[in-house]
Amino acid sequence: KVETMQDVVKGTLQKMEALEAEYRASLELFNAMKDQAFAAAQQAFEAQEESATTKRYVEESRVASEKALMEVRSELSAFIDEQRVFCGFIDTEQRSYQELIRQEVNALSRLVDATLRIDPPMSNIGASPASTLEGLQPLEPMGELPIAFADQVLRSSG
Repeated sequence: KVETMQDVVKGTLQKMEALEAEYRASLELFNAMKDQAFAAAQQAFEAQEESATTKRYVEESRVASEKALMEVRSELSAFIDEQRVFCGFIDTEQRSYQELIRQEVNALSRLVDATLRIDPPMSNIGASPASTLEGLQPLEPMGELPIAFADQVLRSSG
């Protein structure tokens, strides 16, 4: 009986060793899976933190861009207003200049008409208008006429 007991104890010890080996293998597998799960959770946490950081950066960039856009819009609006005023000044100046030119051309036309009435060219009496203009040379600018002479011509024509 002692031998059978020894065999039973031996068999039980062998079974216990097999169970212990199986337990150790299961424990190693559990630890490996636990480490993988922890690493995956750590990566997910880091990704979430990185995502939050990226979201904050994007939001800060958006706010800064909107602020810069508002500044540019404000400057552009001010520039457009300045250009409208400037164009108004130019338009007014151009109208004034055109009116002055009209007045000067009108005055010069009256002056020429009056001069021609006072002193008609004697050599061209009866000639055709085309032959009258043939011998004329362009005049060089003389500067301003004396005001007294212009007034005298205008009074005599009007």
